[in-house]
Amino acid sequence: FIAAQARKYQPRLWYVDALRGAGQLINTLGGTYVQPGNPRGGMGFNPLLMEDNNPNREFLTLWLIMLIDPHGANVNDATIQGFKGIIDQIYKLPPEHRNLQSIGQALGAQNPALAEKFSQWYGSGKYANLFTAPEDALTLETDTLGIDVSAYINDVNAIVPLASYILHRMTNQLDGRKSMLVLDEAWRLLDNPIFGPRVQHWLEYLRTQNTACFLTTEDVDDAGQRQISKAIMPQLATQIYLPHPYPDSAYINVFGLTEEEFGYLSMMNAEERHFLLKRGNETIVAELDLGGLDDIIGVLSGQSSDTVMDDGMPPLPTMGGATG
Repeated sequence: FIAAQARKYQPRLWYVDALRGAGQLINTLGGTYVQPGNPRGGMGFNPLLMEDNNPNREFLTLWLIMLIDPHGANVNDATIQGFKGIIDQIYKLPPEHRNLQSIGQALGAQNPALAEKFSQWYGSGKYANLFTAPEDALTLETDTLGIDVSAYINDVNAIVPLASYILHRMTNQLDGRKSMLVLDEAWRLLDNPIFGPRVQHWLEYLRTQNTACFLTTEDVDDAGQRQISKAIMPQLATQIYLPHPYPDSAYINVFGLTEEEFGYLSMMNAEERHFLLKRGNETIVAELDLGGLDDIIGVLSGQSSDTVMDDGMPPLPTMGGATG
């Protein structure tokens, strides 16, 4: 709803959709809705086709490491230097040969054990349809873009490199134009070796680039257990909470609600579209009046049942926790 309302200011809208609920909105707005890995649409990415510059090389070095270890916990300096050398070689190749299979072959000669882990990303590997496209489907020239990551949101091996690449490309594209970035299940998208350690700086940078960022989650318990919450919460100028019949302590301990605000969560009525709005030390309970909008509520609702589901993608994952 907020994304639709913001259209009157004509911002660029990029929506990373973890619940497969934004497709109808994006299509209605005349935008492009991309489903990476969709076997029917050929919507794959290829980060190795990025422009050759130092920031992209540094990113790709860490990104390749994430393909074998999503948290980078067991990677030593020798491995990092090895991947830097591989990136040097990749950028000497013509674009049609810049692919993960070429890297897998290079790894096979250097480190067969790493090559075995890497093999799931190309050929007949489990994730081969994500990053092996001859052309990259992530076109950020469009002013309205949705990217469906719902099939991978619960798979840490896939979502860490996928989200890192998407956010890296989006960040590099910011140029001061009015922009709006919506991240479904944002805590999962940002909790990675590239954005996690600098998430506070990254959120501050978005503001300098005239970009409003909306971080959402339905899994409050999961978000509350992630260390990045300590860096994220102080950066959220405005917080919106939906009704919850059985809210847990994360609302207080992690999201910083007072006991009184916490009590409102179970008192609010979802059927009347109540929500709690908090900004600084000011808090109100409000009602979203959608009277007269019956013809577009299906688009605004973001419910997957209102979208076209025969898209060749696997069923939606089950999300834990509750709306917050």
